[in-house]
Amino acid sequence: MSIKQLFVIFILVGGFSFVLSSQKEYAAKKTIQTNQVTVIVGTASWCPLCKTNGQRIKGEIIPTFINDSHYRIYIYDLSDETSINSSLDKMTEPGLKKFAKKRPSATGVIYFINSKTNALIQKISVTEPSEKIIQAFKEVLTKV
Repeated sequence: MSIKQLFVIFILVGGFSFVLSSQKEYAAKKTIQTNQVTVIVGTASWCPLCKTNGQRIKGEIIPTFINDSHYRIYIYDLSDETSINSSLDKMTEPGLKKFAKKRPSATGVIYFINSKTNALIQKISVTEPSEKIIQAFKEVLTKV
């Protein structure tokens, strides 16, 4: 076998392994993207549960998960028509606005939704202890 033939084989094998590794990386990224949970936190300025627990949820729970690529977190502010429309405008996933609109008085509740199917996985009250809410965040990932 000539040096030229060896060189061609080396290039082909190297290129083939690069394609395979790129496909594996893409598959891993795609798995993470399809293994996402959309989280809707229903709140309102007039909601007594939200007033009591809002600071804890916004200051302790949401920061724990906001930068985790497995979650898409939305605040659904039902305080008035303007805040409702503003919240809905931020919900960009197909079907998510429809899900939210079906719950016009969903304050004081955190909804966990399968990002791929928009099916409700679980919901939990903001009145639950922080540890229980954090556990719910972790458990829902096993259900998508």
